[in-house]
Amino acid sequence: MGEAWQTTSGVARMRRHRSHGVVAAAFPALAGLVVLLASDHVDLVLGALLGIGLVVMVARAPIPALLAFPALLPFQQVLLASLFNLGAPAGVVRGLGFWKEAVMAGLVVAAVSRARSVGGRVDGIDIAAACLVGNILVYRIAPGVLTPGVVVPSSTSLNLALRGSTMFVVLFVAARRLDVTDEVRERFARVVMASGGIVAVVGIVEGLFSTWWNTLAVKVIGIPAYRSQILDSVLVDPDDIRVRGTVGGQIVVRVGSVFFSQISCGLYLVVVLAIALEHLARDRGPRWVGAIAPLAGVAIVLTQTRAAVLAAGLVVLLALRPAPGRA
Repeated sequence: MGEAWQTTSGVARMRRHRSHGVVAAAFPALAGLVVLLASDHVDLVLGALLGIGLVVMVARAPIPALLAFPALLPFQQVLLASLFNLGAPAGVVRGLGFWKEAVMAGLVVAAVSRARSVGGRVDGIDIAAACLVGNILVYRIAPGVLTPGVVVPSSTSLNLALRGSTMFVVLFVAARRLDVTDEVRERFARVVMASGGIVAVVGIVEGLFSTWWNTLAVKVIGIPAYRSQILDSVLVDPDDIRVRGTVGGQIVVRVGSVFFSQISCGLYLVVVLAIALEHLARDRGPRWVGAIAPLAGVAIVLTQTRAAVLAAGLVVLLALRPAPGRA
């Protein structure tokens, strides 16, 4: 009986590997055929093919994709703007901007597949997340229904809000259904802290050398061109991306680091600060973790984002509270 089961499972694995090989061999030919048939929309077609390929890759290897997500997310604008500045077609760059959604789709496919294989059931968290995402989708499709009499934002703003409001909810729900071990959780936390440390350092450098950072962002990375031509954003000054605030009557630069957004940068670093402080309180992680918390704290203050500063203060208070497992 055992030998028969092993033989059957071995045959099944051989068939899966064979099918994967056929798909891998057919994908370039299919891509070339589609491009030839849709020569007027090559950029769009290539973006769609890249997206489909990424979904398949993530579905087959969800854990590496889950770990890569926090490593790439903070730097996506720098990478895409640099690619566009080097001459990549606008359609391709615009399509690559949806890499997050492709990763989310792949993680959802992997989560559903695993839930079916282990007999997982829908619980209260899944229902609450589905209701939240459904509410957001209703607002995107018919914004006047939920907020009558309110000025409806532009389609671009609604799409960005939809992506930003649902992305982490979907990520959280999908990750719950994956085979995430304690080791994977710790590696994920370290990736977040390492990426956050880089973001914080860049933010501090921006605060100290704002003119140099502005020149780098405008001339070398090409942030204004990316924002105006890819994101369809309206620029106040294409030669100066800095945002200024006042402290004690003095005009200072509010840092946005690689996010080029003070609010996004500040709120992101609150998460980094929380993870770093928790590791320090439990005396876990390598030595470099000790530098992440102060760097994140300084960068949060430099963003001058009130919500982030208040949240950071709350995180510090919670980290000082006695709890099981803390040093």
